Amino acid sequence: LSFSPIPENDVGEMKPLERSKPPERILFDPSIPSEIRRLSNRSASARSASSLNFWNPPPNEDEEPLRVDFRCACFKLNNVSTVSFSVMIKFVIVFEWNDERLIDHEDILTTNDLPGDLWGPDIILENAQNDCEVVYDSFSLLDSGTGRLKRTVTFHGDVYNPMDLEDFPFDWDDLEMKFISLCNWRTLDGSRFGNDVCNRTYTLHAMLRRKDVQFFTLGWGGKIPEFQILGWAQKVTIPDDSALPMCFKFDIHLFRKEAFYYLKVMLPLWLLVITSVAAYGIEPEELASRLEVLVTLLLSTIAFLYIVQESIPKINHLTVIDKVVILSLVTLVLSVLFSFILSRLSEAEAGRLNIVFALVYLSFYVLMNFIVIGPPHYRHMRLRSKMIEKQQQGDDSAAEESSQLLQSSLSRRLPSKAKSARSLRTGRNSLAKSYNLSGGVLDLRGDKNQDSRGDMLNIEE
Repeated sequence: LSFSPIPENDVGEMKPLERSKPPERILFDPSIPSEIRRLSNRSASARSASSLNFWNPPPNEDEEPLRVDFRCACFKLNNVSTVSFSVMIKFVIVFEWNDERLIDHEDILTTNDLPGDLWGPDIILENAQNDCEVVYDSFSLLDSGTGRLKRTVTFHGDVYNPMDLEDFPFDWDDLEMKFISLCNWRTLDGSRFGNDVCNRTYTLHAMLRRKDVQFFTLGWGGKIPEFQILGWAQKVTIPDDSALPMCFKFDIHLFRKEAFYYLKVMLPLWLLVITSVAAYGIEPEELASRLEVLVTLLLSTIAFLYIVQESIPKINHLTVIDKVVILSLVTLVLSVLFSFILSRLSEAEAGRLNIVFALVYLSFYVLMNFIVIGPPHYRHMRLRSKMIEKQQQGDDSAAEESSQLLQSSLSRRLPSKAKSARSLRTGRNSLAKSYNLSGGVLDLRGDKNQDSRGDMLNIEE
């Protein structure tokens, strides 16, 4: 190597060596395959497009809130716990909206070309428990000509589900999933998210009247241990005050199958009490022998009480099952009292009253069981048959009336929201209906003509 020395008088004038700039690198999330494919083949013009503020809501010329349509699906519903008031679900909400910034964009033709910071709506499941996971499954471009976008949000985990157990096990449950949104949003890559409590940037609208999609889809066989699904209901609330959240409530109507409790709890209790009548076959003077039988049956009934307590939560009132168990205990205690009274009487009087006490004892138990079990069982069966009957009546008239309603809605556009509301109320008979516990209509559940019916009676078939 050869080099020339630097003159001393030129040391102060030395300049740093100029290095060539490294090529520009684009940062991306390697966990997203679409980002890898998109950024690896991205042109300079595409990079300039991504520099726009796509994380802002889509602009709207008429300054009205953006319309975000949505539909939903349930792919799992199990572990309905009466003890912990929880249900395991896998519930999906699909949003659809238009973004004018993507209309006929020369660099955004497919889903893979979407910018990572693209704005999208988001929602919160209010009654979700801590282990409920939120998964953002997909973010797709449906139509580049209209800028139609779709986002799928999946909630998988336990949700809080309070129950009214006064008539347990002849009870029913409205499994409510309450979703709220303060105009929540999240970008495609999740780098930005938030909400807007000052302005109503978008409004939620259920896809109840679309013919090409179903508003609600049941994504599994529909069988739930211990319960039967009889329908669903939905309601969207958009308050005038933008500081209050929009609310979407979705209810699934569950009826408990009481056969398990008849066979596994009540029938053994009845057999124990009826068996105690055999104690009256022992001579009244032999009190020790009678008490041996009755105390054994009494302890068995107390053991049943603890078994039943494991299947219901700690509540401050008695359920039907509790009343039956306590009634069995009281009846056995009365049998012990009768045996003691008979042992103190003369042989002739004891022999005569022994049969009377046995009949009174058994008749009292049977009558009290009818009083305790009969009314809730009747209400349970009556409400179930009423819901099935109402839904079947809606099925018979839905096909003809729904077609007329759709034709009238397509032939003219109503000029105001008030007329739209009146048209919706007049068309309720053509829609599947969901009935609350008092028998009234809760809410519309989908158009019969688009096969988005709320009743699920064919599940049992």
